[in-house]
Amino acid sequence: MSTFTENYDFIKPDNEDYYDIQDFNENMDAIDAQLAQAEQKVAAIQASIATAEESLAAINKKLGTPPDGQSISSLLQNGGSVIRSIQYVVYAAPKTPSYGGTLTIQEVTPEKTFVITERLNNISDSLINFSYTLSSNAITIKHTGCNVDVVKIGFWVVEFV
Repeated sequence: MSTFTENYDFIKPDNEDYYDIQDFNENMDAIDAQLAQAEQKVAAIQASIATAEESLAAINKKLGTPPDGQSISSLLQNGGSVIRSIQYVVYAAPKTPSYGGTLTIQEVTPEKTFVITERLNNISDSLINFSYTLSSNAITIKHTGCNVDVVKIGFWVVEFV
């Protein structure tokens, strides 16, 4: 009698079973579906990496060329004379078709401020449309379409000198 694999329930015919092409086809369909899901996850990770690289490039552009021997990350960690303030705030809203909110922050100069966002509990497709605007003392958020019960997004607000 056939058994099934532990993780994906692929059919494993027993030695006494007759070979059934349908079993083979079902296994191939299941493998195909798992590979497609894995490819989608890889694409989402690659998109996140590209976004992070764009964010780092924008930080580098605002900072200019760091002094010899220093990296952007060391400047961010050590602060030095290039960063005026770093704030971290979290936006949390219940699952709704459309929502907006405002987070109050310490006053910043928007032209000298860079905002990095991070999705805290959201899968890559949990927000169909997400945007925010930065003012001197607030971040205004809008989003539509959500697949999780509570949307959570972190905002790193980095103000440069």
